[in-house]
Formats: sequence, C-alpha cells, structure tokens
Amino acid sequence: LGGTGDVGSNAAGGTAGGPAVVSHVVVPTYALEHKVFVKDCLERWPEAQLWTSPNQFSFPFRGVSEEFVFGKRVSGVLGDCYGGKYYSNGDNNNVIPPWSDEIEYATLYGGTFNIGGKQTTLSETAFFHKSSKTLIVTDAVARIPKSIPELNDPEKLLLISKRSTSDPMPEDTPEARLAGWKKTVLLVSYFFSRTR
Repeated sequence: LGGTGDVGSNAAGGTAGGPAVVSHVVVPTYALEHKVFVKDCLERWPEAQLWTSPNQFSFPFRGVSEEFVFGKRVSGVLGDCYGGKYYSNGDNNNVIPPWSDEIEYATLYGGTFNIGGKQTTLSETAFFHKSSKTLIVTDAVARIPKSIPELNDPEKLLLISKRSTSDPMPEDTPEARLAGWKKTVLLVSYFFSRTR
C-alpha cells in the first residue's frame, strides 16, 4: 500500500513532490504469479511490512519458508477479518493493520480441493478503500466478454462446442462458435462443464 514514482502528497510516506515510500506490501492470493515481484519490492523498500492472504504455500509448493520466497518474515496473515483484526504467523495475534481504518478487507475462500493428495483451501483477500469507494481484487473478478474475441481459433471453438467427444464436428455457425466460447470461459474460470 503506497506507490512508486513522484507523488503530490505525503500519503505513502514520501515528501511532497518526492518519491513515495512504500510502508506495506500485500500478497492477496495464493497463486504463484502474484509472488514473483514481492521479494524485489521488499528489497527496494526493506522497512515495508509484508501482509499475505492465508495458505500462501499450499499450492503449487508446500512447506517453503516465507524468508526464502519473500526475503523476510511475513508481518501478518489477512485471514478472517472480524472487527478489523488479522491473525499473524508470529506472536502478534489480533493486531489491527495500521491501514484498516482506511481500507477494509475480507478474505474470500474459493473452495477446498484435493491437490497432490492434500486438501488445499484456495483464498484471496479483497480490499475496499472507504473514501474512494474502490474495490480492489486480484483474481476474484474478471471481465469476460459475451462476444467471442477475435483471437480465438474457430476450429477449436467448434471442437469445444461439442456435447460429447464422440459427436461429429458441428457445422461452423455463429451459434456453435458461441457455444464453444461459453464452454471455454467456464473451463478457464475453473468451472468444469459436464459432458457425456
């Protein structure tokens, strides 16, 4: 929470017109691609506190130390937010994050799945900036167009539009392509369509 580059106020801890100082770095979801630049951020702003959503090292890697991945210990885990409290990895249980008066948060649980023989709960923390009424999410919300984007291969859309793998390839019609697009959206959104 904070910014980079020149800022016009001291909101992120920098001087007016000078570079911002980042006070808090947040890893809001378990997904590996959201951890890639965290260590770099913490090297640039070593005084920043590190906050994460629960189950950071449940998938795809288990048992990895936070110091190895992030370069420092996690300041707090943004779990079930009852009364603005978080539950930390360390001794600071039930400490209110310094920014909680300005930014509310809630941890969303996407379900528990058997991944690699272990029950794994996937989670993401969402944020609400009160004064601007801005919702901040990572993967929980996606814009999926109703019409088929041009980059989609019509042949693959037709293949996916089939009701069964034993069905013949459907005729190339706008309706068949749209059916393939709708199934593709379900597949990449982790909802699996039922076929016979």
